[in-house]
Amino acid sequence: MDGEKIKMSNKNTKNSKTVVKAAPKKKNGGVLLYIGIGFLIGALILFFYFGVINTAAEKGTLSIISGENTVVPFSNVIKEVIGGKEEVNQSIEISELQNDIPTITFKDELYLKYEGKTLSDFSFYMYYEDSSGDIKSVYENIYAFDHPKDENGNIIPGEYIARFKFSWGSNDNNYITQEHFFKIIYE
Repeated sequence: MDGEKIKMSNKNTKNSKTVVKAAPKKKNGGVLLYIGIGFLIGALILFFYFGVINTAAEKGTLSIISGENTVVPFSNVIKEVIGGKEEVNQSIEISELQNDIPTITFKDELYLKYEGKTLSDFSFYMYYEDSSGDIKSVYENIYAFDHPKDENGNIIPGEYIARFKFSWGSNDNNYITQEHFFKIIYE
């Protein structure tokens, strides 16, 4: 094409419009539908895993029964574990308890009735107030409840404050630890 010229002329050309058709559009509705369903299923799985499996344990209920009398102890949450994340609250000191905590008089036997799933880390404590007003311990952090007894195994009459610690839940990742307080009168 060395030195050749291309001659273009307007002779015999018509001013006509050329219609160029656009390529047919792909319908993305099916793909978007599948993506939407995938997100929905993923969200449901995450909700189930984080919303159902890792929810905190429900608090259980504890009742103390002696003879015909039943009391529900005063309760305080001292630890809550949700999905392995721990929140610790202050334990109540015996001296901080109000005098109006539930009271039960001991009649031959004492029963603990609890409803809910408990873990095996429960413990029992018992205290009394001496003549000078000081709080003294009968026992602390034992595995089974016991009555205050003298050297001969006889129950010592008086007013005592019992503290029971229970952890409610079904596993180490989801549980609530509560302390329960009530007075026992031994006559």
